[in-house]
Amino acid sequence: MWLAITLSACHSDRTFALAQLPLRPGEVVAVFPPDGAMHLSGDVPVEVVLGEASAGQRPTVTWMQDGVVRPLPCTLAWSGTVAHCGVLPAHASGDVGLVLSVTSGDRVMAVVPVARLPQAGLGWSLLEGTTVTALGGGFAASALVNSYLSEGSAFLALDQYDGEPGRYQLVAGPSGPLDAGGLGILAPGLGFVLPVEVGPEGGVSGSAPTAWLPLEVNGIVVRVLLLNVVVSARIEGDALADLALAAVLPALSLETLSGALGTAGPAMLSLVTLDVDRDGDGDDDAATVRIEGSQRPRALAGWQ
Repeated sequence: MWLAITLSACHSDRTFALAQLPLRPGEVVAVFPPDGAMHLSGDVPVEVVLGEASAGQRPTVTWMQDGVVRPLPCTLAWSGTVAHCGVLPAHASGDVGLVLSVTSGDRVMAVVPVARLPQAGLGWSLLEGTTVTALGGGFAASALVNSYLSEGSAFLALDQYDGEPGRYQLVAGPSGPLDAGGLGILAPGLGFVLPVEVGPEGGVSGSAPTAWLPLEVNGIVVRVLLLNVVVSARIEGDALADLALAAVLPALSLETLSGALGTAGPAMLSLVTLDVDRDGDGDDDAATVRIEGSQRPRALAGWQ
């Protein structure tokens, strides 16, 4: 027993140490909310994941609406690799014309959210009919996470899909039942944004270097940063069949997910076997994650 506890602590300590390291070269790895995030609501947290060139330096973040520019204060976390920059206030987060600006080193980014629900059409419950089939090496960690995700809810939609082949945006975010009935989107909104191609036979494919996956886990909405995201699926009528979402979870994201699991978080970290060597130094420093399955159609109350 003492040996098992010691190994568990060592594994968790290494994950924590890896989470302090920059994820990639450059100034900025990712910003939440991302460009194209849809139907933001509530006080939306603003987070900037800094690259190696900007680690330890607070970015300059502002938001503009109706021609008025307002600054957001940033504080550094995770040894300077992440900047927490306050919130976009609820009265502004879902309005038309909102622009978030992030300046870090020589990099200037504009984030323009989409102030609407996805166009009425195909939508699915992301956590119904799917399972986490991999979380690092082995199966124990994915089984533990699945036990929590089975109690959660997330909505996935293909915005503006009209049945024709072409390029679309796949969007997702936490969802829940509304008091008046039907399914609604929970704050902070549809923060997963991934461009995809739909082929003539209904095949869906897309990829992105980063994407955020906001999920409700254990009663908490958590924003998980995914790297090297690849998605494939097939549209069969109203169903989304054979969905496969594969990505890399860096140590920072594993720590974020662990925090949402509460008392089970340390156990999850101890069960995850890192199986991805992102920096090519010969030591694995991240974990593979795969979500697979087929989704049943769901409709938003706002569409009805």
